[in-house]
Amino acid sequence: MARMASAATILVGTARAVGLAIAVATLLHAIPSLAQAGASSDAQFFRIGSGAVDSPSFALAGLVAAGLSSPPGGRACEHGGSCGVPGMIALAQAIASPAEAIELLEQRQIDAVLVPAGDAYRAYTAKRPDGAKRREALRSVATLFVETVHAVVRRDARFETVDDLRRRPVAGATDDPSAAPFLQLTMSQLGLDGGRKGAPNVTLQAGLQALAERRLDGLVVVATAPQPALAEFAHLVPIHLLAIPRPTFGRLPYVSAIKLPAGSYAGVDAIELPALPIQLFVAAGADPDRVEAITRALWNDATAKLLAAGPPVARTVKLDNALLGIVVPLHPGAARFYREIGTLNTTPVAD
Repeated sequence: MARMASAATILVGTARAVGLAIAVATLLHAIPSLAQAGASSDAQFFRIGSGAVDSPSFALAGLVAAGLSSPPGGRACEHGGSCGVPGMIALAQAIASPAEAIELLEQRQIDAVLVPAGDAYRAYTAKRPDGAKRREALRSVATLFVETVHAVVRRDARFETVDDLRRRPVAGATDDPSAAPFLQLTMSQLGLDGGRKGAPNVTLQAGLQALAERRLDGLVVVATAPQPALAEFAHLVPIHLLAIPRPTFGRLPYVSAIKLPAGSYAGVDAIELPALPIQLFVAAGADPDRVEAITRALWNDATAKLLAAGPPVARTVKLDNALLGIVVPLHPGAARFYREIGTLNTTPVAD
């Protein structure tokens, strides 16, 4: 069991450290002289608010910022320079909570936010005392990654459904602070003890340790899939993933689903997992041409290479999922790009 704990700790810790290191290194590479670029009247700063420093969204925001940046005076993209938005210097900024990030976007203190779809949806649909919408200024750009719900049990426990875990010792686990509210909501919707108000979540490492030692019968994990620590655990302690019924999230339009291929975790068959999209938003009043340029830079080949060299969460960012779970209307500038490449379909677009 000590071997499992050590391996899982290394995997989780290394992913975070590598993500931060790559984010800083790529940003410095993209902006060889930040002070000099900032002094230029042509420089445009673009601040992306994301999660806490140790969150997946912060590591990813740093890489995205590097991809969007192309400071004045640099080499052209075709000559080996930055391939971002000409004249733009993008920066990632850690913010304590998604609600605070959205508030700062409303106040124009930052230019974009990378937050869970649930927080954006609640902010967008919340009402003022007079009945007016509070966050009409919020507009979508893209889904960057998803965090999925894993209902994990030991294979030898022979639980068949999530209902079998009711009134059993079960915990919720996540290493992403911004996903904690969604995890508790999931536990509550499933009728599990960990969903009661005020019930604490545990770290993924602590949860896996307790599951291996049979102090827990089940562990509900919210994380990107496949999750490295869980994959390592599955090689040491055979696991089974329980299906989560679709009606569990029936009233939450932003909750999507992804198909996890067989073998993603040792011995686990293909399964559909509920997915919480983590999305990039801008203000409704942002210039459409600028937002279109940002969207193009986000999905160009150069940014894809940066992401491919990043931590596991960055390698899950795919254009195929860009419109997954979009319920807050797309910014018209972003919609231009998706319409041009033929992927817009029924995604809502702001006027």
